[in-house]
Amino acid sequence: MVLPGFRAEQTAWRAGMMVRVQSMIILLLFVWVAEEYNYNQFFQSWAAGTLGVFGFLLGGTLAAVYAGILIVMYLGPPVIPANR
Repeated sequence: MVLPGFRAEQTAWRAGMMVRVQSMIILLLFVWVAEEYNYNQFFQSWAAGTLGVFGFLLGGTLAAVYAGILIVMYLGPPVIPANR
């Protein structure tokens, strides 16, 4: 016999794990872009021509901001819904 809420809890747990894995993959891609930007002059010139003043975001600023958001989300206190 399967408990009534078990399937929903299992699905919610899997979805939460998928969000965490995707967040880490996105962070690693941001770090990769930052490293490529820092060591590739052609990429720097392309970013300066295409992005203009926002090119500094590719130098690691975007990765640092995203990492900070992840730290706050995953290490902060859990949010309890108001309707419980």
